[in-house]
Amino acid sequence: MKIYKAPWSTSLIVVSVLATLLCLVITFGVPFLPAPKHGGEAGMWLRWLPLALVFGCALFTVRSYTIAPDAILVQRLLWATRLPRAGLKSAEFVPKAMCRSLRTCGNGGFFSFTGFYWSKTLKSYRAYVMDLNKTVVLRYERRTVVVSPDSPADFVRELLEPLNGRAARMRFSKRTGFDCGRPKAYCEPRYRMTTSLETENLLRRVSRSFYLSLRLLPGSVRPTLGLAYLLARASDSIADAASASIVLRGRLLEGLPGTWAPGEAPDLGPLPASERSLLESLPQLLRQLDASPDREEILDVWKIILAGQIFDLERFGPGAGPLTIGEAVRYTGLVAGCVGKFWTRICFKHVPGYSEESPEAMCGLGYEFGCGLQWVNILRDRHADAAAGRVYVTREDFPAAMRAARENLAAGSRYAVLVRPRRLRAACRLPLAIGLRTLDLVEANPQASRLKVGRGFVWLSLVRALWH
Repeated sequence: MKIYKAPWSTSLIVVSVLATLLCLVITFGVPFLPAPKHGGEAGMWLRWLPLALVFGCALFTVRSYTIAPDAILVQRLLWATRLPRAGLKSAEFVPKAMCRSLRTCGNGGFFSFTGFYWSKTLKSYRAYVMDLNKTVVLRYERRTVVVSPDSPADFVRELLEPLNGRAARMRFSKRTGFDCGRPKAYCEPRYRMTTSLETENLLRRVSRSFYLSLRLLPGSVRPTLGLAYLLARASDSIADAASASIVLRGRLLEGLPGTWAPGEAPDLGPLPASERSLLESLPQLLRQLDASPDREEILDVWKIILAGQIFDLERFGPGAGPLTIGEAVRYTGLVAGCVGKFWTRICFKHVPGYSEESPEAMCGLGYEFGCGLQWVNILRDRHADAAAGRVYVTREDFPAAMRAARENLAAGSRYAVLVRPRRLRAACRLPLAIGLRTLDLVEANPQASRLKVGRGFVWLSLVRALWH
């Protein structure tokens, strides 16, 4: 048997503390108030109800989850609720699975999220949850249960091991993810499991703006786009590891996509903590790539990006001159324009009614949008890059580069208008607003070594993107 703790989320702690204090004030503040004119002693006894509510709700607190050979035991304060493993059809780690749920009968955040709920996605289900960010969905033939162990991915893997110790044979289905072979009581988690807390933390550390955009996306496209982004950032970290030799970095990039065994990655020298964590997670990301229903699309775009990164690495060898405008245009298309196309194709594939415009036209606008965002990066970082020996834009070409960036972002603005779902439209508007603001700062301060959009503007842009 293995025990998984049930940690409290910050929101649950805050709500429980405030509600408890309110109940205590009501209970012990009543004796200091004037005696009621009606009700007598019975009315005075009612003051103890809030205190009873505190103790009653506290009893339903979930302490841990124990995976026994034949059952999952949800440990409460004084008893354990038994969930049989027999009949379990699937288990998925789905962060915030209880989002937009209606509580039909139960506790909605006073010491726990327990009881009966209903949502459009899960329908009617039973919850034994302490942290809404770590929810695991257990599906039976006639019911659904949601729990929140401290290590959701490990919990799912442990749960799905057959009783005889042999792993169930798995078959992959593009429509539903993994289906289980024998024994039928167990099923490998579907692809949604790849949106683990570890992956989300990686995304949050490596890119603040993209992480915010990703959080706006529906679950049908978020894992694919997040995984593709992390893979591209990992190879970019290899390409930018200035302490390592160009030959070593080129060899590593040419070997991708391929295996990157844990502990066998060469020393690339000092790297930022976020990039080092990303490279350490690369074996896991490659396994997720193999399991992705959009594996071919991710591979196609990553190979194009790798070609751009290798071009960049080889072009800026010792004593290399600056890029011409033509070379810079080609480079932006390789490392970013293809991403706009990829984003568009994935959204058309998984999001019904993504746009009333044709996929071909949207892919063209998406390509320009991606190029525009890359121009923003080039113009923002041009002084730091020049100090490192990579001149992407000369002083003479600066006006032409600014025009190209604004023209590409104008196409991005048209792209965002044509996106129909509000959340996806907001996910496009947010980087567009940040990019335009960055260009304004670059144009107003052309000699500044490093420009960065403030956090306040980012959050304000997020609100505006969601509002329009």
